[in-house]
Amino acid sequence: MVSVLSVMQKPVCPPFAFCTRYLVEWVDGVPATNEVTVQRYQCSSCGGTHALLSSALVPYSSYSLRFILLVLRDYFLHRGCVQTICEHAGISVSTLYRWKSLFLVHKALWLGVLENLKLSAEAFLDGMDGLYSNDQFSFICGSVGTVLLHTPVRDGPVRERWRGTSGH
Repeated sequence: MVSVLSVMQKPVCPPFAFCTRYLVEWVDGVPATNEVTVQRYQCSSCGGTHALLSSALVPYSSYSLRFILLVLRDYFLHRGCVQTICEHAGISVSTLYRWKSLFLVHKALWLGVLENLKLSAEAFLDGMDGLYSNDQFSFICGSVGTVLLHTPVRDGPVRERWRGTSGH
């Protein structure tokens, strides 16, 4: 049986290894490929290895976020036909449409986050009254509990400082 204390401890993730990957970025209006080194860590909790990526790197992609967004900008601003945009970027048409689809999903999520900022916690919880059955709520709590195992727990003083800066 696993003790509650051992589950609540913050996982230790020492450096494990380095890996190299390619990064495609715009340089003077032309796609350029560079090699970057990424630090990997091994998690003591799950045993898996994880990479620490900079904000410019997109997981499982050779293209930088800036590269993808600039290609999508050209697409949405109709700066050329799809074939011309893809040829200039050195990508396939299916890649452009995959990026477009993912972008639209993420755009909707971000707009939802912005909408969320307008709704108070109290109003949200009042609106949930009777929304979920006990089984659904138990499933949600179980899912959140699993996610929280890898989240550092705020202690009292830190929580108070956090509340003080958030305006609540």
